[in-house]
Amino acid sequence: MDELLALHPKRRKPGLINMKYQAITFGPRYAQRDGRFMDRFAEMMNLSNGTRTVAQIARIVGYEVGSIDPRLVAEMFGDLEEFGFVDLA
Repeated sequence: MDELLALHPKRRKPGLINMKYQAITFGPRYAQRDGRFMDRFAEMMNLSNGTRTVAQIARIVGYEVGSIDPRLVAEMFGDLEEFGFVDLA
């Protein structure tokens, strides 16, 4: 998981993830662990332009939305890649 922190996420498509899709797809996995997961996904997508690392984005999201473990952000980016929303390089 820690190796994900050094990767640079880049959105595959412009814009944000549809909120209903986000709630249905990612809610079962993250709602219990992070009540603000949908806000975090929005910030993560906004910051995913390929220039910042996952660790840098985790720090920014922590300031913008509230404290979060960077490893959880890395896990969330892993799911975003799996579902085709970002590329991690």
